[in-house]
Amino acid sequence: MNALQYVRPGNGFTPNFQLFEKSEVNGPNRMDLYKWALGLCSSSPVPSFNTKGIYMYDEFSQEDIRWNFEKILFDKDGKPYRRYPAASGTDIIMPDIEELLNR
Repeated sequence: MNALQYVRPGNGFTPNFQLFEKSEVNGPNRMDLYKWALGLCSSSPVPSFNTKGIYMYDEFSQEDIRWNFEKILFDKDGKPYRRYPAASGTDIIMPDIEELLNR
């Protein structure tokens, strides 16, 4: 299912430009980029899953992304430094960015 069709404005709106396709970040079809990045990160910043019935896959792993807008900060060498929950604002992330810039 391409879920993008359900988040567009209503009333039959159809964009006149190319939309990107949905990418799998969890489960057996996880994109290679996420396999690599999540394999180098420590566990998820959110220790538990919401009700598992809301997810669109069945094979759960502790490294899975829990919700949209979870963030991964990369260092200057392109390696994952830390993961942040979806609700993390810049006030939480900025000290780590400054730490990495000062290295």
